[in-house]
Amino acid sequence: MKFERTCTAVLLAMTLLLQGLPATAAGGRIDSPALLDRIQAGKTTAQQVKDLLGEPYRIQRFERQGVDSWSYWLDGQGERYNVSIEIDDKGVVRTVERIRRFGP
Repeated sequence: MKFERTCTAVLLAMTLLLQGLPATAAGGRIDSPALLDRIQAGKTTAQQVKDLLGEPYRIQRFERQGVDSWSYWLDGQGERYNVSIEIDDKGVVRTVERIRRFGP
């Protein structure tokens, strides 16, 4: 019985990793594509993005451009997207990009 539960947990973790999804399924996932429409470059603040979308699954710093890139996942209408939101050094959204993912 313990062996079966362990195998099930390992298979689930492998499936999530192979799909390219973070192991913490809730972290960085956007519930609705309509939420992205509320984010306006040059106006929306980093705190407003967190309040609207929650914590990103990854934050990368790009020192030369002076931005942090916040990464989210979006599953909508049978399509998957990686969403990148760039936040400038003043804490304001610079860009919002949806990148369609192909494959598993």
